[in-house]
Amino acid sequence: MIAFLLLLGFSNELPELPEHYENHPDLFERVEECQGAVFIFVEVDDDNVVYLDTTASSQTPSTRGFAPILAQGVDGLSAGQVLTVPDDYPQEL
Repeated sequence: MIAFLLLLGFSNELPELPEHYENHPDLFERVEECQGAVFIFVEVDDDNVVYLDTTASSQTPSTRGFAPILAQGVDGLSAGQVLTVPDDYPQEL
């Protein structure tokens, strides 16, 4: 029960999309395995730093709770560090 409440708390931490993405939903990739609509956009700058933005439906708060966990976990890492994240990381959450 505590884990579920923490997940709901994370769902409230999902930041609004940056303004330059608001009118460009075509730039986001849908995460197909999610029960609710979750979309991500990944940018890598010239220094190989990864920036991840996410958006998720407020109608599925538990699914929405995983989006900021993922974003906070990889945002700001180098591309090499992101590539070392295990493939099963989402299932482990």
